[in-house]
Amino acid sequence: MLEKNLNIKDTPEKSTLLNKTTPEKSTSKKKVIKKVKMVRGKFRNYENPGMPIKFSFTDDERPAQIYTLHDGKDYELPINVVKHVNSTCCVQKNEFAIDANGKPLERIGQIERRYGIENFDFS
Repeated sequence: MLEKNLNIKDTPEKSTLLNKTTPEKSTSKKKVIKKVKMVRGKFRNYENPGMPIKFSFTDDERPAQIYTLHDGKDYELPINVVKHVNSTCCVQKNEFAIDANGKPLERIGQIERRYGIENFDFS
């Protein structure tokens, strides 16, 4: 019975079926990098004037990149990087006070910007 199975596999019809290779589906996803709007602007370091900053930034449209920005220099950056620097790079300063009953209160004071990019493109 074992010999019959071997003989069946050796027939030309069966061997071509067994040796056929099916194309494998690619499991790696290729990211399509979209063209991102670039914005020109001047970087300002309000926290430590004259000092550069270095940070990494990534989003859904582009892979992670490291940016080094020097205070007072002009740059052309993706709009998402400019929005990130202008919106999230700030420190909240809280104020403390005492109410009429003598209990301490904490309230939100000023929000101080650490860094900013002055936009040259007004659109």
